[in-house]
Amino acid sequence: MEILNEIEHKYLGNICCVADEDGNPFEWSKVKSITIFNRNYESVKISFNFFCFNKYFEVNEVFEDIAENVDKSIVENYKLFIDDKKEIEEIFFEWFKRDVECILEDKESMSNKENIYALIKIVEVRIFTDGYAVIFETPWHDELLGIEKKVFEDGAEDISIQLESDIDVVEMDYE
Repeated sequence: MEILNEIEHKYLGNICCVADEDGNPFEWSKVKSITIFNRNYESVKISFNFFCFNKYFEVNEVFEDIAENVDKSIVENYKLFIDDKKEIEEIFFEWFKRDVECILEDKESMSNKENIYALIKIVEVRIFTDGYAVIFETPWHDELLGIEKKVFEDGAEDISIQLESDIDVVEMDYE
């Protein structure tokens, strides 16, 4: 993807506005090395749902009253993702034990977490104003999956595994 603009965000560091295949602004993101599932992934795309910011990271006057809260929420949920890696692993392993292991023929080779984690490929992390999603592929499903965490206004949280197609995509102001 073509980079349309780069900025130095005060907390997120260098983030880029990238274009879609037609050259239109598509999303704000960065590529970062992360360690999760006992593996170091050298370059994972982390997409940020800066829906009210354009390719110059400016805000349309329609969104001026919420832009600061959007920025703050994105940063908070990015920090939450970084802090939640153990919980993400636990949720994945519980799901595997409950929904996947029972259908596997070779259960012996899947007896420990390291063997299971070695088969996971992280595709992308999406950071929203109300949580995050870790998109991944496994050999057990044809479609991508996601571990999605939602944080509600009252402080309650929900984390679940679902099809990637059921998880929101990040957005930005395309003007």
